[in-house]
Amino acid sequence: MNMKTNNCIICNSYNFKILGKHQEFENSNIFMCEKCGFITTFPLPNEEDLNGFYKNEYRVNERSISFYYVLSQYFRAKSQYKYIIKILGDLKNKRILEPGCGIGMLLNMFAKRGNYVLGFESRKEMCDYAERKFGLQLLNSSFDLNTEIEEKGFDLIILSHIFEHFNYLDKYIIKLKEKLKPGARIFLEIPNDNKRKVDLKIKKKNTDSHLHSFGYSQIKKLFENFGFKVLAVQGIGDN
Repeated sequence: MNMKTNNCIICNSYNFKILGKHQEFENSNIFMCEKCGFITTFPLPNEEDLNGFYKNEYRVNERSISFYYVLSQYFRAKSQYKYIIKILGDLKNKRILEPGCGIGMLLNMFAKRGNYVLGFESRKEMCDYAERKFGLQLLNSSFDLNTEIEEKGFDLIILSHIFEHFNYLDKYIIKLKEKLKPGARIFLEIPNDNKRKVDLKIKKKNTDSHLHSFGYSQIKKLFENFGFKVLAVQGIGDN
């Protein structure tokens, strides 16, 4: 495969350099755009390969829902909830979509305020927990380019540590944008994986399952390319 025939989704440059091998997807390498610094995987795994990976290989040793996992999810969701309300104001009775919502901790916080919430989660144990503890009926399904979502008109889409796992980012952004009301918002939380961090992961042969790595300037430009306006950005620690 020749990376020189593929342009950067952010700045359209064709100049990439290889950083190393992707450990989770053995037929792929990790590349960095020499113009804007965007880090991506090539060739990208297709939907079938990704779904098989997340069903059979992704964090297979971490699938029990422990007290510490629930606690970590609570504190993350609480922080995200407070930030969303701070930036967007009262979202009571608004419609909210979250792909890859885990146990539904953040969606539950919105549901308790009267919001209509729709969550996708591929791991059945997470869906069962959400129904048992919160009364949430999550859709036990992966969220990919083949996923049918009949509903439209969402006021907010939450992407919490899932965007970096999508393969074809342009197609996902278009798919999600079609589900938003005019003037609606996307909340996005991603790891701040710069080149230094990615180089270290490659050196340790621990590239995790991320297909892309962004800094603030890259993620801002990417969404602006599709007509979005960035309202606010906040860093949390070194992430």
